[in-house]
Amino acid sequence: MTNRHPYRFERGGRMWTTLVLLLLGATMVSLAESNHWVMELFAHFRLQYLVAAVVALLISLLTGQRAALVASLAAVAINGWFVGNYVLNIGVQAAAAPTEHPSALRILHANVQYHSQPIGRLLQRARAEQADILLIQELNNHGASVLSTAQDYPYRSLFPQEHPYGIGIVSRTPVEVTAEQDSSGLYTFLTARIPWGDTKLNLVYLHPPPPLSAQSTQIRDDLLQRIAARVRHSTKVLVVGDINNTPWTRSFARFVATSRMRPLRNRLPMGTWPQWLGFEGGFLTRLQIDHVFTRNARDIQEFRVLPDIGSDHMPVLVRLTSA
Repeated sequence: MTNRHPYRFERGGRMWTTLVLLLLGATMVSLAESNHWVMELFAHFRLQYLVAAVVALLISLLTGQRAALVASLAAVAINGWFVGNYVLNIGVQAAAAPTEHPSALRILHANVQYHSQPIGRLLQRARAEQADILLIQELNNHGASVLSTAQDYPYRSLFPQEHPYGIGIVSRTPVEVTAEQDSSGLYTFLTARIPWGDTKLNLVYLHPPPPLSAQSTQIRDDLLQRIAARVRHSTKVLVVGDINNTPWTRSFARFVATSRMRPLRNRLPMGTWPQWLGFEGGFLTRLQIDHVFTRNARDIQEFRVLPDIGSDHMPVLVRLTSA
């Protein structure tokens, strides 16, 4: 029995080193994301890689596994750079204290999941948050018919579809809304001019496809760059939506650089999808794909990921002031 222990420890060490090398391998594949859409899929999990690499580093230190120690240290360094750059330089928190302001404007975004359409729960949440404007994605005809009965949101621009790319805006006050198509003609995005104090807020609301093929990835990236070029010189502007992209990819970084806008974030990056995976807030287990981009964080009083409404996405609320 005593003679077996070194062998078992050695075999366990090899297995541990293999696992850590797989983690480093996934990290290295993610660095080649521009070469193929499949490689980009690896890039969406950099936060999870970082946490796993930190745990692996500690275990490797305690067990004296040198190869695993070097591999985990490399994974920490690479993924830590991406996450740190987002937290420190790219993402921005609400600048003002979350207190009431006379001209506050509350905007609630929700992807209601094409097959679920929890419009009743969405309206309950919107009323509880005193939302002025609801932005809805994956809206189908049934969901649109339910929204049409909401008398406290009488101004509606709804473009339902019998597929996951219906979209709409409902409001307590009049809003100028224009519907446009992406270059493929398959995806509708909305532009809106919203009364906001003594001025108007320009809002772009979009829902490009997920990166599940070369074509859909290109459509997503083309639409993001089209919007980025459009809002680059705007002042009072928000870009909102489930953009099927996370803060860790190069295409996300290109959008931020071209648009000269910054994504709002909580103190920690809080994921919004999938709802069922993880604890409320989804710091480690959900992906952050529902975003709000702003030109000026001083306009933002509050940004929150809201509780579950019965969709596969968590809704988000942004509160602005024109002070």
